Amino acid sequence: MQSFDPSRIGLDDPVYRARRCSIANKSAGPSIARIGYTQMEHACWRAVLARLEPLHARHACREHLEGWRALALDRERAPELADLDAAIWSIARFRLQPCAGLLDARAFFSALAERKMPCTQYLRHPSHPEYTPEPDMVHEVVGHLSVLADPRVADAVQRFGMVAASADAHHLEELERLFWFSFEYGLVEEGGELRAFGAGLLSSIGELEHAFGKHVTIRPFDAAIAAASVYDTMSLQPVVFAAGSVDDLLDRVMDQLLTCGRRMRGVSALVQPDDRR
Repeated sequence: MQSFDPSRIGLDDPVYRARRCSIANKSAGPSIARIGYTQMEHACWRAVLARLEPLHARHACREHLEGWRALALDRERAPELADLDAAIWSIARFRLQPCAGLLDARAFFSALAERKMPCTQYLRHPSHPEYTPEPDMVHEVVGHLSVLADPRVADAVQRFGMVAASADAHHLEELERLFWFSFEYGLVEEGGELRAFGAGLLSSIGELEHAFGKHVTIRPFDAAIAAASVYDTMSLQPVVFAAGSVDDLLDRVMDQLLTCGRRMRGVSALVQPDDRR
């Protein structure tokens, strides 16, 4: 559905690859290193935001818009993760965990269970600011941190991580899919209109335009069906799920976590009805 091979973005650019490697090395330390972004990287940040923010005004959920205002980020310069860490801690009591690239599911959910959001520190290739096949700093900040600033979302994300980190391989795969169709690509209804909630939508110009276009199938959010649905990370999503509200989506996700936890000995205690908002 794209006019380029998404798996090859940046592979043929030796300067970009070297920069990615340098940033990855800095992200491997025990503390959050300051990257010192280049003028080209600042320009990429500006270019992405210039196209994303008008789309957010039309399509983003209230939680994203309020979180984005609370973060009060510079539109001209790419933010440093160390500064974002202090901001999100003060707002939602979450920490940021630098990582070199995409983590495997168990490592990702284990971090969430400890109220840590894994974050890459590199930016997408400037030739395709509308899309990235793997998470980059725009995805982490614009997609995840903006809604994580809502305490309800932060608590739900942690609880999701607690259950998923304890899951066996079969249930972990189910929970990966559930996370994908909720926290990455979920839609919610707001004021009679559908709005983007998931980080994969909020951080991608191409995905946002596609999700609110004519070539996507929107299904009512059913957590069990979402957990059983397959997805492709290398294409625009052909199917997304829409819940009645953010609270509705979080409640349905928590119910599915409870169902999943009951199948796994010792895990159901991690999600109990009296723990919810």
